[in-house]
Amino acid sequence: MQDIQNTLDSYLSTRVAGDADAWLSIWDEGGVQLFPGARANSKDTLREVTHARFAAVPVNSSEIETDDITVVGEYAFAHGHFKIERVVDGAPVLFDGKFLTVLRQQADGSWKIFRDCSNSNEH
Repeated sequence: MQDIQNTLDSYLSTRVAGDADAWLSIWDEGGVQLFPGARANSKDTLREVTHARFAAVPVNSSEIETDDITVVGEYAFAHGHFKIERVVDGAPVLFDGKFLTVLRQQADGSWKIFRDCSNSNEH
């Protein structure tokens, strides 16, 4: 379970660090990101857009709390909530939300993100 939590923690810590390559490395090759208000992004699409996204909207800080992790075979299902302070037009903006992430165990035993969905707690 700790390996799974480490992957989830890396999702935000690499974002705060602005390290797009490290962030992409925690994704399964068949990974899909499901962001609110946007089309689903495959790993190929993420490779194309992540560097620019990280540069355009930096993140100052983040917190993640995982409420539950359930492992079924080679898949792990995790959900919880998070807070991110992003910089939008030069000003800090707090984004408070929740996530549901499916991870897939790799041949080497590590866990990578297979499906990722999040949304805001704002009304």
